[in-house]
Amino acid sequence: MNDHILKAYKGEIYGIAFFEHFSHHYSDKNHEQLWNALVEVEKLTAKLLLKYLRQSKEQIQYDSNEIKQNGIRDAEKWINIPWLELISTLIVWVKPYEEKYISWATKANNGLAIFNIIADHETAILLSLKNEEHGVSGISYLTSYIELYSNIKI
Repeated sequence: MNDHILKAYKGEIYGIAFFEHFSHHYSDKNHEQLWNALVEVEKLTAKLLLKYLRQSKEQIQYDSNEIKQNGIRDAEKWINIPWLELISTLIVWVKPYEEKYISWATKANNGLAIFNIIADHETAILLSLKNEEHGVSGISYLTSYIELYSNIKI
């Protein structure tokens, strides 16, 4: 179980670096608010997951610098893609993670709350991107997630 949570945590570290890179370097600054909201969702989720992992008293090891560099490197591959194509690409990229995280939550015997957080964060990201693909702001999904989980006790 903690292996899944640690994988998700590493994904948050990656996602923070990935979306921050877009926030700082994507040429169309009209979408900076979305990038920043995505970063906030990833940061909040990372904070909650790390708190949970620390309570388990298991040794957790990872190289956050390597994970961040991977996020930046992957963002660089897509940084020049036009907006609608980028959003479509991100949807295809995020969808399997959402499915995996929902599956983890469905199968969880212990730690259901943390697995729901993992799944809910990916669903918020996917729904926000789908809205953006249709020319509608997706930020409300992200802010709803942030409001729901900002004061949760782990």
